[in-house]
Amino acid sequence: MAAALHQGGDQREGFKWALRASIDFFRFVGFPEDQLGTFKHLRDALEGLDRGSKTPALTPDEVRNRRTDDPSKWNFRACLAVALDIRMRMGESADLASQKICSAIQIARDPKMPRKAQSQRLIDLRKKFKSGQVPEGKHRAVFDNALAELDQLNPSLMDMDDPVAWFSRAADAYIKAARVYREQAFGFKPGG
Repeated sequence: MAAALHQGGDQREGFKWALRASIDFFRFVGFPEDQLGTFKHLRDALEGLDRGSKTPALTPDEVRNRRTDDPSKWNFRACLAVALDIRMRMGESADLASQKICSAIQIARDPKMPRKAQSQRLIDLRKKFKSGQVPEGKHRAVFDNALAELDQLNPSLMDMDDPVAWFSRAADAYIKAARVYREQAFGFKPGG
């Protein structure tokens, strides 16, 4: 139910159902009630948001001098930057690799943004991730860990029959993950 609500666009209700299921599961396996307080507090805080009440635990911190985009937007960007890096490791130029990715997924909110501008935005984004010029968060770990894993796998890939096909599938997997984050961040429908 939580997944259906979340995928259907009612993310907050999906979060609440997931928390209820977690609480029920933890009770079932024998967790003491006092250890479930955090989950219950979060569930109650989300329900309070539905009623318009402000919950201190869910009030955003004031941030200055940096972007305050939703984590899903940054995870979306990280997945795209990884996909670009993978395609470049296949031997494609940054321009060709970014054009292929932009053909596979709309990366800008504005559907009228020219493909060339989207491609350049993606190239610039990868540079920012590589130089560490993005805010702290899970997205940095997504990017850094993916590249570290690729660096470890790179020599063994040359022993494969078709390393280009492997790279292509890996890039496609990150594009697929980017679609999920894009849907969460921007409300885009799956696909495209």
